[in-house]
Amino acid sequence: MRFCAKCSRVVDGRCGQCDKRTNNKTTNENGYDSTWKRMSENIRKERPLCEDCLPEGRIVASVECHHIIPISQDRHRRLDPNNIVALCKRCHQRRHEELNNARS
Repeated sequence: MRFCAKCSRVVDGRCGQCDKRTNNKTTNENGYDSTWKRMSENIRKERPLCEDCLPEGRIVASVECHHIIPISQDRHRRLDPNNIVALCKRCHQRRHEELNNARS
């Protein structure tokens, strides 16, 4: 048993949920290439606090970036800074769970 690096679920082997979302493509094929990694790092430097926690009065470091409109829905907004929020791991996971629940 281990934690999935993408969604933090406890899994035995590969994460079925993440595999479904990514259609078994590589990270680069899904739009998370070196350009994205540099942009994500820069956004987190510019916005060091979680953008979901801050309005609630919680001071938590942002450690991940999230696409408001997913790449799968609009690939052209992949590097649009207005489509990206800097989040803590907990809030990033919550946003993905909300998105998955909305799709169900």
